[in-house]
Amino acid sequence: EAVHMASLYPAEFLGLAHELGRIEPGYRANLVLADERINVLRTWIDGQPSDP
Repeated sequence: EAVHMASLYPAEFLGLAHELGRIEPGYRANLVLADERINVLRTWIDGQPSDP
């Protein structure tokens, strides 16, 4: 449920659930990798690595 609260539900609210909010083929790959203290370790925008 926590993952949906941070991804799918905001995408639905914004009317973008057809392209955001899931890790599936056909969806935009905007991702953040964080450690247990929520320090950003790595990011991806549209599937491409990006500096955090």
